[in-house]
Amino acid sequence: MIYFDHAAGMMPTQGLYQRYFDLVREFGTNSEAGHLLGRRARQALTHSGERIVQMLGLNARFGVLWFGGAAEAFRFAASTQLVAKRRVVSSYLEHPALRAALADSAERVSWLKCDAQGALMLPENPPDASLVAIHQLQSELGTMPDFSALRAAFPDAVIAADAIQAIGKMELPQEASVYFCSAAKLGSPAGGAALIYDREHPALRDWEALRSAWRRERYMVDKLYAPELFMIETALELKLKQRKLEKFQLEPLNRFLRENCAALGAVATIPEEKAHFSILHLHFPGKQGAILVRMLSGADIMTSAGSACASESDQPSPAMLALGFSREEAYSGLRLSFSLANKMNEAERFVTVLGDVLRRY
Repeated sequence: MIYFDHAAGMMPTQGLYQRYFDLVREFGTNSEAGHLLGRRARQALTHSGERIVQMLGLNARFGVLWFGGAAEAFRFAASTQLVAKRRVVSSYLEHPALRAALADSAERVSWLKCDAQGALMLPENPPDASLVAIHQLQSELGTMPDFSALRAAFPDAVIAADAIQAIGKMELPQEASVYFCSAAKLGSPAGGAALIYDREHPALRDWEALRSAWRRERYMVDKLYAPELFMIETALELKLKQRKLEKFQLEPLNRFLRENCAALGAVATIPEEKAHFSILHLHFPGKQGAILVRMLSGADIMTSAGSACASESDQPSPAMLALGFSREEAYSGLRLSFSLANKMNEAERFVTVLGDVLRRY
């Protein structure tokens, strides 16, 4: 099988599977238990959060709040006084789950538009905002916003970086005070998410108490499953060690696919210099990406027609619509996303099969 869908979820290594099983044996399943295993799990989670902050090069004032998944973390952040009944700023390119959480909680959301290459267009007179929530690496297109420009445009707002695609691949933007991280995007065989935040920021100081109330008083989140959360640290550590090698291996693979798919009639949606090397978004005029995904999977090649969260939607790609494509054109996208598991011979095989698929379309 050729797996070119790592932006949806990275394939775990055998070593990560084994580490997960070991953690289950060591800590059991109930981190809220009053017995020794529960106490050990809670203490270990605190230390794991501290190590994650250190690995990412953040100040020790940052802390970690644990959640069962990224959507749950988005909902939590959107429910706080930072957002609820206030004005926030996000982007039409943002993750659907975060967009929905903000739209449900904020008094008003100002949605930033983008140009034809996915660069955010900042207004000349930016609106007042308590929070600016923006992706660091766009999951469908691979574009990367300028956080220094965001900070200059919104000097008084808390900036939250949706780093779910970016974490471990890129340095975190220092302009942000909140970061979202998902286990699945790091190659963990388990679920879970980490919300990393500046505990000393005046607008964020009560977040730990609020997270506790969500669980113990309001039952808005499920109990934590410690083994899967520990895997965030383990998978992140491996990802950081591999970052330079990943760039060395994936840049030429991405370039090869850009050039050879273009010869078959595909169009690269974002220029090479504007997109991260781990994601390649193509569009095929006159064809539908979802049909190409199914035809390619028949040849044991796994790709995506867009964001993983909208993969079964019958709607056109919101990201392509944001770039200015027509509704009909916005069905034509195909996303390829890579990890170190992908080799050049897979890219060569993909080009051969794609040519056959396009002839049979």
